This record gives sequence, C-alpha cells and structure tokens, in this order.
Amino acid sequence: ASVLALAAGNGASALLGGFGGCGLIPQTVLNLNSGGGGVASTASYAASLAACALVAAPLVGRISQAALAGIMLAVVYQTVQWGPTADAVRDAFGTDGPPG
Repeated sequence: ASVLALAAGNGASALLGGFGGCGLIPQTVLNLNSGGGGVASTASYAASLAACALVAAPLVGRISQAALAGIMLAVVYQTVQWGPTADAVRDAFGTDGPPG
C-alpha cells in the first residue's frame, strides 16, 4: 500500500510540474530507530508531513536553505552505515587502499 501511495504521489507531482522522490527509506530508518514500524507509525508520519506542508508552509518557507542542507547532511550521517561502507571500499580497492 505504501508503494502504491508513493507511486500516486510521484505521478501527481509530475502532473503538477514537480518531480517525485522516494520517502520510504528515510521513513523506514526513522521508524525503526524510534521503535516503530507498524501502521500507526506510517499514518503518523503521513499526518505530520501533511500538516507541515499544508498548515505550517509559511513558517517552513522561512527556513534558510543552509539550515535545510545541514538537516539533510545530519540525516545522511545518521542513515549511512559507515562500517560496512568502509569495508566495501576496502574490498573494492584491496587491503592496501586506493591506488596512488
């Protein structure tokens, strides 16, 4: 059901001149890190996002792009599993590191 809703949202966004995206990965990570993962956590995420977009739009519009970029970088830092990523890079280049 979530995938169908995402597809419908991406389609509506394209029809209105926007571009779609995938919110499932951050939502899943947030739910799991917060102890959620059921229907209630998905519904509360959707309600919060709708309230932010519809009700708080004038306030959200005043947030600077630098602050939003900082939030995005913080989310990326918390989402990436750095140990396995470093292992994959090490494996790709061998144990001696990248050629140089």
